[in-house]
Amino acid sequence: MSPLFRVTHSRMPLSSWSRPASRCRGRPQDHVTMNTRQATIALPSMAPNGPRAQTTAKDADKLPAQPPIPEGVVALDHTEPPKGPHPGHVQVACLFTLEQKLQRMLKEHGCEPAREDTYRLQGVQLLDNVREYLHLPVRTFDTACFYFHLFRLCHRDAEYNYQDAALASLFLACKVEDTIKKSKEILCAAYNIKNADFTTTQDDKMFEQPSKIVIGLERLILETIGFDFRSRYAQKYFVKAIKTILGPSATKAFFATTYDMGIDLHKTFAPIKQTTWTMALAVTELTALVTGAHIDAVQKVKPSDWHTTRADIVETMLDLLDLYTQHPKSTKVGSLYEEQHFFDIKRKVMAEVDTGIKENGADRGRKVSRYLVWCEQCKVGEPQPGFKPAITPSFTPSFTPGSPATTGSAPGSNPPVTRSTRGTEGTMRFVFDMDQAKVEKKAVDSIASTRRTTTTLNCQTAVTTRASFYYAILPTPQHLAMHLILTGATGLVGTSVLDAMLKTDAITKISILSRRPVPMAQNSDDPRVQVIIHKDFAQYEPEVMDKLQGATGAVWALGVSQTQASKEAYVTITKNYPLAAAKAFANLASADQPFRFVYVSAGGATQTPGFLTPYYGVVKGEAETLLSELRLREPRLRTDSFRAGFVDAAQHDEILPFVPRPPLLYRPMIPLMAALMSGLGATWMHCPTEPLGRFLTEVAMGEFDAQLQAGGDDVATLQGGLRIMENWTFRRLAGLGS
Repeated sequence: MSPLFRVTHSRMPLSSWSRPASRCRGRPQDHVTMNTRQATIALPSMAPNGPRAQTTAKDADKLPAQPPIPEGVVALDHTEPPKGPHPGHVQVACLFTLEQKLQRMLKEHGCEPAREDTYRLQGVQLLDNVREYLHLPVRTFDTACFYFHLFRLCHRDAEYNYQDAALASLFLACKVEDTIKKSKEILCAAYNIKNADFTTTQDDKMFEQPSKIVIGLERLILETIGFDFRSRYAQKYFVKAIKTILGPSATKAFFATTYDMGIDLHKTFAPIKQTTWTMALAVTELTALVTGAHIDAVQKVKPSDWHTTRADIVETMLDLLDLYTQHPKSTKVGSLYEEQHFFDIKRKVMAEVDTGIKENGADRGRKVSRYLVWCEQCKVGEPQPGFKPAITPSFTPSFTPGSPATTGSAPGSNPPVTRSTRGTEGTMRFVFDMDQAKVEKKAVDSIASTRRTTTTLNCQTAVTTRASFYYAILPTPQHLAMHLILTGATGLVGTSVLDAMLKTDAITKISILSRRPVPMAQNSDDPRVQVIIHKDFAQYEPEVMDKLQGATGAVWALGVSQTQASKEAYVTITKNYPLAAAKAFANLASADQPFRFVYVSAGGATQTPGFLTPYYGVVKGEAETLLSELRLREPRLRTDSFRAGFVDAAQHDEILPFVPRPPLLYRPMIPLMAALMSGLGATWMHCPTEPLGRFLTEVAMGEFDAQLQAGGDDVATLQGGLRIMENWTFRRLAGLGS
């Protein structure tokens, strides 16, 4: 039986806890899971059905006899009432969540909208890739996405790695849907997808520790969902709805588009907000609008015949349209059509929201809003001054481990355990019987209403809890510790990359190679940052390499303008230095993970220079060729080159105090050039620094390996394997448009 309630009791004397015998004796569903975060206290051994369990609520009202205070022990002051939540808390499992509550939960976590969207999209995409690799049914994917969204809503991104959470959700979904897969199978599939050139098997020892981490996160997901394994499978309802509405006129292409749109639907929060029939009708209607087929037949449907409302359908369609207009390249259907096509459809749907009347008259007179339920008085606002949100919402599990991918700076470090507010104040029990929960809550309320707790536990004593004991034996695996190297951190591009690295919680260490101190690193006071003063970038002494051990990638942003150096110096800095660094950094690659070297080139670089090719284009093109040839000699080295366009920091306020100021004559030209490119439709040349820094950081982390491996018209690969990303490639992958 699925659990209906979760009861939390806090700050109660252990001796006063009672349980009616008639409800407790011999009932297997009364199994209890407790978080034993209490001080070490010697209690007499007693069977569950002993006299203490049979104490009635009336007997519990009498104060128990207190043991004498030993000599030399100072009595605690009990004049102040105990702090904390009500001793009895009951929570009912909730299958649906309103949009306003979603936004409030994200706001309490301090989530950045851009980062939240990125993690959600990449997490669901990872689930879909692993599902297809392991040939799992789509219902397992649906359940995994459902658990993944709920888990991310209840935990801050800083507490775990979204990839770990996605794989743990899939691991649990495989059990729930009876498509059993071992944790090592799922981890191996994810690894082989990301490292297609270096595939391995699930028996590899490198999956030992990650497997334990996935199992640990699985337990947290179980607590998050309250052991309620109900889920929704929208795909089978798509087929029923289309056959009922369109009959034999439905084509295979229409079914295929609907199925792909159903996968995209799980990249939104619609699966945890809407019913299956709502999702089925919304996807069917949107498919008709996108393909231009069967529009009249679909729009004649009366929502009440399908146990839903027009407002729910419109809300779901707009959620999908927001996804297709903002992140088209991250979806299956969005990449098949022009963005303007989705904007036109969204405009038509929004017209219905504005007027509140459906055009064909099926729901004439009924108001239709963007969100079905929305309270202006409860609108999400900014946190109060001086108020720091709790680590997790009040209904989250009693403990939350720091993500193994984001804690510890080296292998062997113990991830810290971050506790939620409720977890520090009491125990958690999962009660499987509704009547039992009501009886217990009534008993607790009667005790709390007559007196306050007379015993306060001294929780200053060091206690080993289940959470700390379990995760203390899980060191951060080396292939999950994200240590990146950065050069050119005092320049424009390097400063934007450093800003992105500091904002990326998944990075555990940042090593900056610089000839002089880095002001932005000093100002951040981030313990993850180490600045290594390095004078000669043509060679790397053993003591320097020792400080770089464990690094998995580097962003080479060191450079100089050809107008500020002689030809010999320009060649040394632009070509010789990165080549020497790539040779040295190749030795940092581990046996199970390659080293990624990202070279910041420039638009105009070419391997086939002509008479009018600028000098910098020739030199940077030669550097790219040499780095590609180096990859042939160093199979554990992966090299990529990014050819930046017009780099603009005008909207990046965080780095403006730290970037070098352009020459006096050049300053007025910067806003003029940006406006000129926008007016001429040449936005493909524009390169804003904030998304640029985030993009280069994620390339060094391997986040875009799948997209770059797939290639495309805007991704060129030299002989040897170096991939060249043009400025419009960056804009496409970063979601900025072409």
